[in-house]
Amino acid sequence: MTSTEIRMGPWRPLYEYLAQRPDEADIDITYADIEAIVHLPLPTTARSRPEWWTVIPLKQRARSWLAAGRHPLASDAGVVFRRTTHLAGHSLERQRRSRSMMDDYATSALLVPPTPEAVDRGWWEPHIVYVIHFPEAEVTKVGLTHGDSNRATVLSGPGGTVLQVNRLANRWSATVLEGAFLHLADDFRVEPPLWLAQTAGVTEFWADSFAAPSADEALALAGDAAKLSNWALSVPRSDRRDECADARDAEVRPSDELEGRV
Repeated sequence: MTSTEIRMGPWRPLYEYLAQRPDEADIDITYADIEAIVHLPLPTTARSRPEWWTVIPLKQRARSWLAAGRHPLASDAGVVFRRTTHLAGHSLERQRRSRSMMDDYATSALLVPPTPEAVDRGWWEPHIVYVIHFPEAEVTKVGLTHGDSNRATVLSGPGGTVLQVNRLANRWSATVLEGAFLHLADDFRVEPPLWLAQTAGVTEFWADSFAAPSADEALALAGDAAKLSNWALSVPRSDRRDECADARDAEVRPSDELEGRV
């Protein structure tokens, strides 16, 4: 198995069925026929919940229709696989609007005291904004994750190199910084190839024709949000406060050999 192989598992027969009909704009298949094609019974949710027919390539089933250049539209009778030229379920313009709302919400969260619900979810604990370069796909990805997560290392698995690991005090600060990276790279946003999207997702990528900005550049673009007092505020979840106190008493200092910490 190569790093660029698209892994579909038992759904590969559906890909082959769809790929043999490239000229058909819509391919309408009943649920019974889909079961016959893949030689598997569909779960009840496949018939009752249209969102089960996802375009998220982290799911094996989704890779079968995405690899064939199709998006699914489910109904009571079956699924219409519609021809498409992109992986994501939403246009880049819609992604930009959603991103703008996300950044605005994160900034507003930094303006008020932490809510108990947000604290309990770990959103006021340290988070990381990572930048990964995938030379074979000629793309770079930015993302965020909890400070204790190894997500950046996992996502870099298919030939990627982690360029930056920027540690922020909380999820809201990380969200704003991630948005600043994307804003700087906006004119160069692209989708990755499916072989990469199956492990690293579809969004938050840009082409190699734009060099990855530094953390300082992104921080400068964050502007006034980075000057808010809550930008540097961390509040551990109640079940972790004793653990954090023990770490402080022991003067634990996490090491970081990667550039780009904020």
